[in-house]
Amino acid sequence: MQSGEDVLRDLEHIKIPDTELSKARQSYRRSNLRRTGRDCFAHLKVARNDINGIIEIPKSLRADETLDQIASCGLKIIQKKGGYRYNLDALQLADFCLKREIKSSRAVELGAGNGIISLLLAASPQVSSVIGLELQPDLVELAQRNILLNKLEHKLEIRQGDWRQIRQTLKGEKFDLVIANPPYWQSTSGRVNPDLVKAHSRHEITGGLEELISACRYLVEPAKGSVNLIYPVVRLVEMIDLLEGHNLQPKQIQFIHHDLKSAASLFTLSASLNGQRGVAVLPPVFVRLEQGL
Repeated sequence: MQSGEDVLRDLEHIKIPDTELSKARQSYRRSNLRRTGRDCFAHLKVARNDINGIIEIPKSLRADETLDQIASCGLKIIQKKGGYRYNLDALQLADFCLKREIKSSRAVELGAGNGIISLLLAASPQVSSVIGLELQPDLVELAQRNILLNKLEHKLEIRQGDWRQIRQTLKGEKFDLVIANPPYWQSTSGRVNPDLVKAHSRHEITGGLEELISACRYLVEPAKGSVNLIYPVVRLVEMIDLLEGHNLQPKQIQFIHHDLKSAASLFTLSASLNGQRGVAVLPPVFVRLEQGL
């Protein structure tokens, strides 16, 4: 597992502006972030692309975009400098799915954004095919470019659609893995970002948690499928109540802490349709370890 400094050294092999690399160094030094083999990337099973140590900037990269690489697997991601950008939550959810022994799974992601989770799933030999559903046209276009950039168009398709109309958007389709990293906060909770793309990623502007869970229940394969979500701990009880109300029984849960001294802030959860009651609590994930621990 690479440390923060290792990641920065990797960035030196990527043809990015010196100003961007300088920002990355400053950000790392401010956070004193150290990644260890026990963090959320420890089990990320993805096929590494052969990039020969160099990432060529694609000709399609625009002035308001950056090219980023996930060092653990070689995936390249185009992102908006000032718009929606993926964070550790997306990587943790992908890891939560992929560390289980799944084979030849057909997956769907609701709210795919720029495609980061769908790309990680599609890059894994454990997953046979992926559909990413995204409402916002700009993010659909960006995700499609990321698919082509990573040459995963044979396994991954991004569709524009609304999970509130899932019975029309993906009529009659069933999946082994249903995944979502939904907005965490209700539209009336806190300040809503004036940037529409960011607002959609953080607040329930176009559909709440119950509508999402209803869509997941419709899509999940009854015999062997699972619904996989990441959400704030403060809304854990609400989520479990809604899952059980749709005959989805939580089977695994994993709490995510910033460091060894912090209470859990997030959790990942897997649920199955019409399953028996009983949940396994997995060992916790500690994302950041304070210096000296």
